[in-house]
Amino acid sequence: MPTGADQARLLAKLIEDRWEELGRPWSERAMAYARACARDREEAHRDECSVLVRRTGLDEHAIWQWGAAERVSTGLLLVRIGA
Repeated sequence: MPTGADQARLLAKLIEDRWEELGRPWSERAMAYARACARDREEAHRDECSVLVRRTGLDEHAIWQWGAAERVSTGLLLVRIGA
């Protein structure tokens, strides 16, 4: 099973590759934010803490960052398929 850091790296690469492939369909500012969110989530991941966080509470900032990176990734997919 991939770790949170693995997922963050995958999202960062996917976002960057698709953004370039699609001719940069939105602003550098939006991309910079998505990149920063993915990078922060990668850097914040700790294997020894991941189960504990899931069981004991929510990190609101982390949730927003994951959401931002996931939404940009999904938006790029939709642009790619012409939706």
